[in-house]
Amino acid sequence: MIPRGVISVFLLGLLYHNAHARGVEYEFPTEYGVTVVAMKNIDQAIIHNERILIDFYTPWCHHCAILEPDLIELNKLLKSRGYNIKVAKVDVTKDDNKELINRFRPEGYPTMILFQNGSATQYPHIRSRRPVDMLNWIEKKSGSTFVEVKDARDALKQINMYSAAALGLFKDLNSKEAKAFKKLARTNDEVPYFITSAEDVFDELDVKESNKLILFKKYDELRNVYEGEYNVKDMEEFINWHTIPIMNTFNSESAPKLFGKDSPINNYLMIFASEKDRNFAAIMEIMTYCALDFRRKVYFVYVNCDDPQFEGMRAHSGVKSEDCPKYMFVTLTNEGKSADKYLPPSQSWEVDDIKQFTNDVLDGNREKHYLSEDTPEDWDSEDVKILTGGNFDSVAKNKENSAFVFFYAPWCQHCQALQPFWEHLGEIYSGRDDIIIAKIDATRNEIPGFLVTGYPRLMFFPKGSDEVVDYKEERSMDGLTKFLEEKGIPKTLNEIEAEPDEDEAEVKDEL
Repeated sequence: MIPRGVISVFLLGLLYHNAHARGVEYEFPTEYGVTVVAMKNIDQAIIHNERILIDFYTPWCHHCAILEPDLIELNKLLKSRGYNIKVAKVDVTKDDNKELINRFRPEGYPTMILFQNGSATQYPHIRSRRPVDMLNWIEKKSGSTFVEVKDARDALKQINMYSAAALGLFKDLNSKEAKAFKKLARTNDEVPYFITSAEDVFDELDVKESNKLILFKKYDELRNVYEGEYNVKDMEEFINWHTIPIMNTFNSESAPKLFGKDSPINNYLMIFASEKDRNFAAIMEIMTYCALDFRRKVYFVYVNCDDPQFEGMRAHSGVKSEDCPKYMFVTLTNEGKSADKYLPPSQSWEVDDIKQFTNDVLDGNREKHYLSEDTPEDWDSEDVKILTGGNFDSVAKNKENSAFVFFYAPWCQHCQALQPFWEHLGEIYSGRDDIIIAKIDATRNEIPGFLVTGYPRLMFFPKGSDEVVDYKEERSMDGLTKFLEEKGIPKTLNEIEAEPDEDEAEVKDEL
């Protein structure tokens, strides 16, 4: 995606020509070799460098801080390879630089954009930010789609730089098989591509055939040999599948690739475990062994229970820290907006039991698991009743009265803003036999048939009916009470007198 606000090719060319015609020279400060740019000179940095990679960052961003040393290392790698490519960074939080957010529209932080010859390409967030992987991507975007290696020593040296790399061995570099490999290298960014016809490389790798594609990795099987037809589609599928680890670790880099809209599968065996557990190594070994049987069907994903940044993931899965180690099967549905969960009959760590459970889910032989908190004993002691998965049907769907339910998420700011209104609504209708005002934490309680994809969600359950009405009106006291009146639930004189004064009501109406 080319960010909005990127200078046009024509304007870049014009500015470039004019600057050089005047003999203008620009100097930019650096930090450990990385160029520092700002609003006042970013155009000059883009114009006066044929290729420049700019990191748009914020000082408070954890991932930006992690990237900092990698940018320094990337700059060194580019220089060692003889590339005339600048690595730069800009702090978008500084007052003079804030306009850059509107110009380049970073999708998150850090955002890296490669500018070259008037065009701009954003570094994909789903890719690793390791220096060698960024180097591979830059080489691809700069026209170096593959590298020809001349001998075995050169081949192994080049390949060993990367966590994964593809090598094409072809006796004839102009054969249709070699041409298909070259085309793949131009279109696929997953790994760097190397090609050779050198006899000693064939000998070193004990390759007898005239054509062979080998994927080298520093994980899992270490080497995957392609045995299919030499066409781009099949080879690309081979590369894409085998670069995905058998056992995946959930983090900011792997999550978009595993759970993103472009993921080829939507089934996951989630393993929640602590690295401090004395059985951790054995657990990972067992799960990795099981994962081999389900490649291309199920992603096996490990979530670190010790890491506080994944508390939200654990809570959404209904996993408490004391539950670890624990595993469950998850299937993403509704275009990734919701997840069906399945629990094993027991948390057995026997290989046969894990495989049987996984196959049962895939075959449709396991019932879905719905999250639910324990229903508190005093759930009905306040004006706003507390609902859980355990009491939802008996309260909200009780046809003897109507119910107005607030589905919320604790972290949702809009829900927090609505909370005092909802408490007051409960106060107004307190003690009534015809209406119950209630709320439910939808992140910890899942109700069959009710998909909550956005917060807050307000739903009305009419007395004596199976109908469910989504509240779409203004989230204000007037809007809420008017809605209930239209549903045949008027306020009494005492309730009207209990309403907030005009000024308070007006402030709340701004919601």
